[in-house]
Amino acid sequence: MVSLGFFNQAKGRSNRAWLFCLFAALISQISFSAFAVIAVGGSWQKVEEVTITQGQRFYIRGTGYYTDNTMAVASTEDLSGMLRLVVTASTMDVMNATGTDSNGYPYFDLASVEDTTRVWFARKRGAFKYTLEVQQYIEETDPDTDDDGIPDSDDICPTDPNNECITIVGLVYGNGAAVDLAAVKVGTNTVNTNTDLSGEFTANVGNGELSSDGIDKFFPVEVVAEGFATGNPKVIWQTGKTEYQVTIDLQQVSKVITEEDDVTQGVDIDKDGAPVGSLTIPTVALPAGVSSITGEITYLDPETDDILSAPRR
Repeated sequence: MVSLGFFNQAKGRSNRAWLFCLFAALISQISFSAFAVIAVGGSWQKVEEVTITQGQRFYIRGTGYYTDNTMAVASTEDLSGMLRLVVTASTMDVMNATGTDSNGYPYFDLASVEDTTRVWFARKRGAFKYTLEVQQYIEETDPDTDDDGIPDSDDICPTDPNNECITIVGLVYGNGAAVDLAAVKVGTNTVNTNTDLSGEFTANVGNGELSSDGIDKFFPVEVVAEGFATGNPKVIWQTGKTEYQVTIDLQQVSKVITEEDDVTQGVDIDKDGAPVGSLTIPTVALPAGVSSITGEITYLDPETDDILSAPRR
C-alpha cells in the first residue's frame, strides 16, 4: 500500500521532482507476471530481408582472389544473435572460411550485418562465380511457467516451483486390518512418511519422485511394516491428474528362519496358519563356511493378488 501526503511547496522544478518521485513510488507497487523459457535446441535459418553486395574481385599474386562483401537489411528490425555469411555455391575454393556447415558450405561468423566480409578464393582457371546468404541461429524454446528449470512439456507440475502438486493418499492393510506406523517411501527422489492409526498416509510428490519402466511413468511406493513382507506397488501417473488413491495389502511373513532351523533338512512354510509347502537347501548349495541360514519367508500365491505386493525381503 502507498500512503500519500499533501503539502505546500513552491511551484517549479521542485514540484515536478516531487511528482516524479510520487509516480515512481506508485509504479513500484505494481507487480508484473512473467515466466522463463528454456532453450531446447535450434537451427540456422536463412535471413530473407538482407541484400548482399559482392565487391569487385582483386587478385594477389601468389595468394589468390578476394572480394569484399557487404550487407544491407531491408526491414526496420535489427538483426541480432548468432549470424553467419554462408557461401552456398562457388566455382573456386574458399580459402579463409570460419568453418563449414552440415552441408559442407563454407561460412563466416558475423558480429553484425554491418560487417564487411572479405572472402579469399583459390586461383583457378575458368569462370568466377559464387552465391552468398546470411543465416541466423533461431533457438527453439519451451516455456517454463514456474521457473524451476524444467520445461513445461516435461514438467508434471508446470505451475508449482516446489514440485509437490501430486497428492497420493494410501491405505495399508495386513491380514485384513489397518497397519499403523508402517514406514512409507514414495518416489525415486524419496518422500518419507508413516501410516497413522487408520493405516492411512499422504504424500505430496512431483517430478523428482517420478520413475519409468519404458511403458508407463509411475510413482514407486515402498511400504515396510514389522511382521510383513515389503509392499512395492506402483501409482501410474496420468496426464493432468493430481490426486491418486492406492490400497496396499501387505503379506504376512510366513516363516522366520532362525539358527535353530535346519534348512538342509527342510523347513515348513505356512500361510494364514495352513501349511503350503517347505523350503530345503542342500548342503552342497551352501557357500563354503556357511553352516546356517536366517531370514524371513513370505509365500505368495501367483494365482491371487498376493503377487502385487512384490516383496523385497
